[in-house]
Amino acid sequence: MPNPRMHFQIEMTCPNCSKQTDMPVHDVFDWQPRRTSDYPHFLQAIEAIQRNEHSAFSGDKRPNHLRADGRDKVTAYGHATCPKCAQPILLLFNSSTHNLHLLKKADPQSALAASMFAREYIELLGTIPAATEYSVPDDLPEVVQVLWPATQLSLDRGDPPSRIVSECRSILDVCLKELGETKGLRKSRIGNLKDRFLITEDIASWANELWDDGNDAIHDIQANAEDAKQHVEFLKLFFRVVFELPKEVKRKQSS
Repeated sequence: MPNPRMHFQIEMTCPNCSKQTDMPVHDVFDWQPRRTSDYPHFLQAIEAIQRNEHSAFSGDKRPNHLRADGRDKVTAYGHATCPKCAQPILLLFNSSTHNLHLLKKADPQSALAASMFAREYIELLGTIPAATEYSVPDDLPEVVQVLWPATQLSLDRGDPPSRIVSECRSILDVCLKELGETKGLRKSRIGNLKDRFLITEDIASWANELWDDGNDAIHDIQANAEDAKQHVEFLKLFFRVVFELPKEVKRKQSS
C-alpha cells in the first residue's frame, strides 16, 4: 500500500506542551526557497536548533546516495499534530530525494514509515512554533546551570510538583554552598546570607519556605502546582540578586 501523504513518526519534544512524544508527521513536501531571508520564522527555528544540536549524520557510514546530508540533500517540511496537546506544528528537516521517494512508496503501516524513517533518514532542523529556550545565567554554579533548564522544562510540561519543588530545594542548597555557607543548620546558613547583606529579609523568609516545602516534597511527596510555579519564580529572583547583580556591579566598577 503506498504512502501518498508520506506519513512517518519522529520522537521529539512538542514545542507547544513541552512533552516528549512520538510525533506523527504527514503531508511532506520538498522545500527549497530561493532566498532563505524570505522565511524569518524558519531561520529562527534553524538557528535555535543549530545552537544546541550537532548534525545527526556526522558519523553516518552509509553510501552517499542514502545519506540525508549527501549530494541529493533537500530541505523539506511536514505538518504534525501533537497527540498530547492536539496543537499543530510545522517541522523543517533535511533528507534526500531518494529517501522521500522511498517514504512515498512505503506502506504507512510499516515500521519504516511509522518510526524507522525518522531516526535513520531525517535530520530535524527546527519547528514552528520554535521550541522554548530557557535562559541560564552564566554566573550560576556549574551544576545549577545544567539542572536549571530541566527544572523549568519540568514545570512547563506539567511534571509532578513534588519533583519540581524538591529540585528547587536542592538548587538552593547548592547555591548556599557556592556562597560559602556550608556549616550549620539551614536557617542559620540562610540567615548568614542576610547578615552579609547578600539577601533581604523577605528573600530569606522565602528561602526558608522553599526549604520546608522541599523537605515535604522529598519525604512525603507533597506539593501542588502553584507551589512549584512560585518556587521556580523565586529562584529566578534569587539568582538575579545573589549571583548576577553583584558581578555586574564589579564589572561596571572595574570598567
